[in-house]
Amino acid sequence: MNYSLLALVLAPPVLTVVYACLEHSGKLDIWFGRRAALDGLDRLKSASGYPTSWIYNDDKDRVLFTALEKRISKRTQVKKISKVLAEGHRPSCITVGGEPIPISGVHPEWESTQKRVYTPAHSVMYLFNVTRDGGQGKAERVGTLGELEKWLSDEKDVRKHYIGAVALGFIAITFIVLRFVTTG
Repeated sequence: MNYSLLALVLAPPVLTVVYACLEHSGKLDIWFGRRAALDGLDRLKSASGYPTSWIYNDDKDRVLFTALEKRISKRTQVKKISKVLAEGHRPSCITVGGEPIPISGVHPEWESTQKRVYTPAHSVMYLFNVTRDGGQGKAERVGTLGELEKWLSDEKDVRKHYIGAVALGFIAITFIVLRFVTTG
């Protein structure tokens, strides 16, 4: 039996199953840092506001901050921010601009976080030269919560697209090799 041919034939379905398991379990999101960015997005969307929805570039928030900052800085359409980042400046905090919107008609005994909401239109802000202790920094809009959520969704879709393309490539190569081997 030709084991290299068997490995070639089995590689696409095995890789597909392994990929599906890793995707479904969330391991790929963890490995690629998307899970941390999603956790950061949840913090930003928290209607409890400060300090929960403020994510600092310090030891306490470093993983969430880095995951969000990497994605926002790459995708922002705000030219002023792109220029500032190209000059080598980095934000020290990521937060949401504006107050959460009250939801009317809900049970008055609900927690305040359940009676208010940030909308997808709320601005995501970079703060420069601000720490947990304070500071006289500057804040600049980098996008919206809706845009950030879309960027994170697109990231997963792109990953699925490329993994699918690799799997299809393996399948195509397998069929080509099989054809050459069988026609000898």
